[in-house]
Amino acid sequence: MLGQLYYIHFSPDYVTVRNVTKGTEVTHEPVVAVANNRLLAVGMQAHDALRQVPGTVLLTPFAGDRVVVSDMEAAQSLLALMVKQLASRFEWVKPQVLLQYRGPLPQPLSSLEIRALHELGESVGARKVFILQETQRFPDAALLNPNMLKILK
Repeated sequence: MLGQLYYIHFSPDYVTVRNVTKGTEVTHEPVVAVANNRLLAVGMQAHDALRQVPGTVLLTPFAGDRVVVSDMEAAQSLLALMVKQLASRFEWVKPQVLLQYRGPLPQPLSSLEIRALHELGESVGARKVFILQETQRFPDAALLNPNMLKILK
């Protein structure tokens, strides 16, 4: 496989970004602290920023009713920061990203939600974005299997 493969799965309760190629991951509460249109912190640190910096607002990008992404800008900032935490300093090839929403949905993702997830994956610098609509978590061995990516295209 050429380049890195990131597996991003999220729900209203958590966001996990896993670099499948390296076997490293980071998990945060999906909360973003913003002040003066500037990202201050994510996850638990966002709650600290709320107390310490006046004018701070907490945003929860995945907490909408029947909407996978309720705040696109906050979601992009959150995922970009998490991917940056796992990325190599010099990545010559853009990564592939697999996105999976693991929260409760009464029906399959709509075409608009799938498009929003594609845009979210592209916003973190992906050269290819795959959307997993199954709810179970996939092991690294399955994700690194080239046939798996062919099925998802």
